[in-house]
Amino acid sequence: MLIDHGHLHGHPKRAVNLWLMLLLAMTVTPALAQEPASTAKSNERTTGNGGRFIKYSSTQVAVDLTAQQQQDLEHMQSRRCVPSVASDLVNKSGAALKDLQFAPVTVNSEVGLIRAEHDEALVSTGRRVLRGVLASRLPLIPTRADHQTTQALVVVRPEDRGALVHLELTKTVWDNHGNAKTTMVTEPTNYQSFFDRLGQSYNCSLAVQTHSVTLP
Repeated sequence: MLIDHGHLHGHPKRAVNLWLMLLLAMTVTPALAQEPASTAKSNERTTGNGGRFIKYSSTQVAVDLTAQQQQDLEHMQSRRCVPSVASDLVNKSGAALKDLQFAPVTVNSEVGLIRAEHDEALVSTGRRVLRGVLASRLPLIPTRADHQTTQALVVVRPEDRGALVHLELTKTVWDNHGNAKTTMVTEPTNYQSFFDRLGQSYNCSLAVQTHSVTLP
C-alpha cells in the first residue's frame, strides 16, 4: 500500500490513524482466512483448506464412514465366484465396469487389480456457465454441486474353489467454486449392478463379509 507522505505532512494524527488501520488489517486477515475447526463435522477431514471468510483457494473434504455404515458396506463389497479362473475373472470384472460406463478401465491380471473411473456432469453446460458468471459477480452466493467422479477399485484373490472379488467405490463431488467432497459409495444397488454382470459368467451369489481396520 503506497502512502503519500507529502499529502499527510502536517497531519500527523491522520498518518497515525492510517498506519493503525493498516496494522489492524494485517493482523485480522490471517485469522479470517482460517476456517474454524468447530464448523467441521466429526466424521469429516479437511485435506485442503481454502479459507472460510476469505476464500483464497478451494477446499477438499474427505468424509469417513460411521461404524454402522462401515459394517453395512462390508456385507456388499465382496463375493465368492465359482467356478472361476482368476485371470479370466479379472478381465470379466473390467468388462463389467465398462458396461457400467466406467472409462478408462485399467486391468492388471498379474496381481488381480482393476482400476476405473466414471465422470458425470450433474447439471447442463448452460447452467454451469450461468453459475460461473454469478459466482464471479456474487462470490457469497451458496455453492451447488457441479460434477462428480466415481472411482472403482476391484481386487481378485484366487482361492481353492474359485476366487474372491472385492469392489470399492469412491465418489468425489465438486461444486461450482471448485470445492470437493469425497465419500465412499454406500448404496447397495451400485455394488449389486457390478456383481450381477459377473453373475452372467460365474456363480457370484455368495456374499463374503470382509473387515477393514484403520491403523492407529
